[in-house]
This record gives sequence, structure tokens and C-alpha cells, in this order.
Amino acid sequence: MLTAPGIRPSYAVMAATVFALVVIANQTGAQPVVASLFDGRTFDGWEGNLDYFRIEDGAIVAGSLKKATPRNEFLCTKKAYGDFELRLKVKLLGNPAGANAGIQIRSRRIPNHNEMIGYQADMGQQYWGCLYDESRRNKILAQPDPQRLRELLKPGDWNEYVIRCVGPRVQLWLNGVQTVDYTEPDAAIEQTGLIGVQIHAGPPAEAWYKDIQIMTIGSTGAESVSSLGMFQKSADVGKLSHEGSAAYDAGVQTYAVTGGGANIWGSEDAFHYVWRELSGDAAMAARLQWQGEGRNPHRKAGWMIRQNMEPGSPYVDVVSHGSGLISLQYRKVANGPTEEIQSVVSAPATLRLERHGDVFSLFVCGDKGSFQPVGSLSIPLKDPVLAGLVVCSHDDSVTETAVFSSVYLKTMGTPKAEDRIVESTM
Repeated sequence: MLTAPGIRPSYAVMAATVFALVVIANQTGAQPVVASLFDGRTFDGWEGNLDYFRIEDGAIVAGSLKKATPRNEFLCTKKAYGDFELRLKVKLLGNPAGANAGIQIRSRRIPNHNEMIGYQADMGQQYWGCLYDESRRNKILAQPDPQRLRELLKPGDWNEYVIRCVGPRVQLWLNGVQTVDYTEPDAAIEQTGLIGVQIHAGPPAEAWYKDIQIMTIGSTGAESVSSLGMFQKSADVGKLSHEGSAAYDAGVQTYAVTGGGANIWGSEDAFHYVWRELSGDAAMAARLQWQGEGRNPHRKAGWMIRQNMEPGSPYVDVVSHGSGLISLQYRKVANGPTEEIQSVVSAPATLRLERHGDVFSLFVCGDKGSFQPVGSLSIPLKDPVLAGLVVCSHDDSVTETAVFSSVYLKTMGTPKAEDRIVESTM
């Protein structure tokens, strides 16, 4: 980054930041909002495993110099953000060869798991100043020149991170010098999410975070986010008397899906679908809450992977009924019969559907405990498939609404045939 003579880099970044925000505000009609994300005294507005996070000298301290951290741990905001500029000071203590941490942006919790999924501004070893894709593509997306990084970094001392996200573009600055300018090529990647701080699994280490400030555009900071979040389209499947709808609330990261239709069963279906295309292996999970008592105890809501939008399309879904029944439903051939595998665990629960090649599996996690396998089956769906959330009222004269939370979708590509391992969960 070029700076004018006599101007320290950090002040040059601040000037560029203010200028950029003014330009954005003029283009959108919104005014930048500056707020502190951490008050230096309490964890108000944050959540996480406090066995690994504490507050000391006005900073969030993650990890310990006295004992190892057995797994990655994250402390994250309760609020989601869209377009923003985040500024904070960070310090990493411990053996430089093993200490690692980072700042999560546009991220979300993986249901019933310690991990988060999303972008990370990395800290530690040669990863300082890098943009990493945590628990999604699991790789470095962009990184600085190693020699320049060595000149910038202050090992064992406070370093300043500036992170700017506008639309698909993510930029990082470390100690006043830009290290990353990345534009996301995948339109399906969410442009909103939680902000978090991490301590990585490993030897004794501490990550310190302080002076955490965010500048957002508009009142919610999420104006650039699609009204469908991670999904691409929302539409009815089959013949319905009442049109359905879907809406994404970026602030709390929930999806409200309303649908009518007679049923998802037999040789053809009628329901509302909010979906995106995907190819290869994938895992998806969500928890849902019905709105109101409902007309029919067999109303259904959940995840579906479908070949196409035809009423008789082959598909696999995991649905929760109004009665509490959870089942894995499937149609193996176009316009063929629907079959199901019922779970012994009833709602409320978190539902997870996985696809590995032609094998589809259902896992269910109740309010307490871990995911339990329900069953698996094989259906040869061709890529690309449609994957998304469904709601069917089971009574075509009315509509029903389900609100989905902790929505998680991870694509894993297509492994080579010789690398694929198939395990039975029956």
C-alpha cells in the first residue's frame, strides 16, 4: 500500500477507510455506523465456551500459556454483519512454531459442534495476514509476500488488523499494509455472518484481542446480502392453491419458509422450496420451529436434495412433521413411489443430511447429546442437484411457516472413486 511522505501507514489506512466509507455511503444513500463490539469488561453480545476465554486488561484472552488447547475454540458475536470494516488489535503469545489463532468474518456456527465455518483472517506462523477458509474449503484463499510479512509483523506484541468486506470483496491490512485483496468467485458463498475470535488447537498459547471496532453501512450492516441468504431461488413445486415464500433474516441468521401443498409423498409432490444448485458431496443441517399450532399434524419441513423442479422428480429429504415425527423420505425414480425411514428420535431436534456419491444419510441430534445415525440409502442423482429447505402444509387450503436456525451447508467436492469409503450407518 502506498502512503504519502510523513504519514504513518496506520493513519493512511484510516484515511483510506473513511474515504471508502464515504464513497459507499454516497452510492447507497446509507451512512456508516461505527460501534465497539467489545466493552473491555463483559462478554455482552458474545457467546462461546468460556472455559477457553477470559477478559484481562481490557482484552479478550483466548487459550492459556499453562495448558494445551485440545480443539479449536471460538468466541463469536450474537449479531451477524454484512458489509463492514473491522478494526482491532491482536497479540499472539506462546511458541511461535505452534501458536495459532484468527478472526472469523462472515461466518456461522456448525450446529452441535465447536467449529465455525467461514472466512478467517489468520494469525500465527507463516499465516499472518492470510485469508483462510475455515471448515469450508479448508485452504488459504489469498496471502501476502512472505518477505514483506516478516518486515510487517511484531512477534509477541500488539499488531493491528483491518478487515474490510464489501459485497464479494474481502480486504485485509496488517499494521497499515494491505496483505489481501480477494474477490469471491462463488456467488453461493454468503456475504453476511458472525464475527468471531479463535484459539487454535495446539500447545499452550494465548491470543489477545482488544479495541474491537466495526464500521457498518446502514442500520443493519447487511444491505448487500441476498434476501435468500445462501440460497439462489425460492419457488413452489407442483400444484398449490396458495403461493409460498422464503425470507432470510441476516441479523439472526434464520430462514422463514412458508408453504402450502397437499403432500411430499406418493408419485408427485406439492410444497415450497428455497434452494441452490450444488455438485459433489455435501453435508447440511438445521433446526426448525413451527409457527402456530398448524392445521394438519403431518405438515412437513426440512432439508431436501432433488434432481429437478418437476413434481415427480427423484429426491431425498429429511423432514420433521408437525406431530414430531422425523423421517428420511425418498423417491428413487421419476414419478415412482415415495418410501421412508423413520427416526426413533422426535422433534425438537437438529436434522443433518449428508450426500456421499449416491449414498444419502440422515443423522438426528436431540436437545442433549450428539448426532445419531438414522439410516442410509442409495439413489443415483446426477450433478448438479438442487439442495435446500422445504415446507409443505399437508393441506392445500392453508399455508404453514417454519423458521430454520443454525442452517449449515458444506460442499466437499467429488473425491476419486478409489478414495471414496462407504460406511454403513444401519
